[in-house]
Amino acid sequence: MRLKNIDLGLALTISIASILCVLIPNPLPWLRTVLALPLIFVLPGYLLTELLFYWRKIAPSHRLLLSLGLSIVIVILSGLLLNILASGLQSVSWAACLSSITLLEIIVVAVRRGRIAGSEIKIKMLNVYEYCLFGLALSGIIFALLYARAGMAQQPHEGFTQFWIVPAGGNACAVKLGMHSFESGQTAYSVSVSANDVPISTQLPDTLKAGEQVEQTLELPTGVHGETVNVRARLYRLDRPGEVYRSVNIILHPRASSASACT
Repeated sequence: MRLKNIDLGLALTISIASILCVLIPNPLPWLRTVLALPLIFVLPGYLLTELLFYWRKIAPSHRLLLSLGLSIVIVILSGLLLNILASGLQSVSWAACLSSITLLEIIVVAVRRGRIAGSEIKIKMLNVYEYCLFGLALSGIIFALLYARAGMAQQPHEGFTQFWIVPAGGNACAVKLGMHSFESGQTAYSVSVSANDVPISTQLPDTLKAGEQVEQTLELPTGVHGETVNVRARLYRLDRPGEVYRSVNIILHPRASSASACT
């Protein structure tokens, strides 16, 4: 079978479609998967194999093995590079990186093929047995990835609650106390807050639903003296009342105009 850059046209189409699929909001999930599989497992290694062995014929099975192996190597190296860059490992950066590599390889392969007579560029068709082997190998890879992803999603994850205390803007005698529940269901809490061991009352809710977040600004009690004020907050779960679930504290420095006291 003579190659007249049909494979390059197909690779170009997949690369461009992959970029567009990432940029389009809410694309079809199956379409993104269909475009991502050849871009990750086939095209980079296939085109690199064409560059490395353009001057000699190689067996179809060797070509398939090289295409898959080199593609995985290119993806790993691309991931390491993206992890260093500010863009990070995101779907847009992945698509842009792999598509750019593929487009560059397409250009170089097209230039090299242009220097060789069309009759010299031939590739042997795969037989049925080789197609079956390749299909089984590719199916095994896809199944392994899907199984690993599903297994991670089904692992039991223990819930938790975020608990924080931060300064209230430019007010040195106030703090913001907040909670964000990541528990599996509705959870009941108890909160105690003190400033230099002087209790502070709060109006935070006793229960939070999963995913619910609350925050309250607390004014420090009148007459809290000292150059520094240590505000400490403790969070308890009512199903474990004797155990401090979360504990946070912050050091405040009242303004000099307040005469070292919050009034």
